[in-house]
Amino acid sequence: MKAESPNGGKARVILAPAMVGLLSHEAIGHTVEADFVLAGSVAAQKMNQMVASELVTLADSGTSEFVEGAGGTLPVDDEGVRTSRVDVIKNGKLVNYLHNRETAAHFGVEPAGNARAWEFSDEPLIRMRNTFIQPGNDSVDAMIAGIKEGIILTALKAAKPTRQANLCLARAKCVAFVTENLPSLYKG
Repeated sequence: MKAESPNGGKARVILAPAMVGLLSHEAIGHTVEADFVLAGSVAAQKMNQMVASELVTLADSGTSEFVEGAGGTLPVDDEGVRTSRVDVIKNGKLVNYLHNRETAAHFGVEPAGNARAWEFSDEPLIRMRNTFIQPGNDSVDAMIAGIKEGIILTALKAAKPTRQANLCLARAKCVAFVTENLPSLYKG
């Protein structure tokens, strides 16, 4: 199979459904955990700013809103806080971080049940539960038609974030497109 390496820089990206959860978790979720925010995450400088398209609402919830019994489902966290939905990004704007009781008090907000411990004897840490991007209404064809040039990310073996919001992708499968000339495969 012949495939070119992608050019570096910014690009419009359409995510296949399987990629949405992975990238929401790794690229955004960890950067908005308030302990990481206090340690210098890039999200610390972005509150109430546009960080995504106005079409994007990213949420974290203690209940599974789309798949019953998903892995992050829990009624209360490990500090005894009832879980609730947190809109992290609302219509493209960063509006919330994820908190435990301590960071919620620091930021003057209510905790929403994000304190999780690995074992009963471990200290609870701020962690995501069910993190997702609210589904939109556009078809893939409509999304492609609205972008002159971009990439469709269809598969990924691994992703590793840094505090500065750099994301290293391992063995990605991407399809590049120019609206008049669809598609060409990129290697990654």
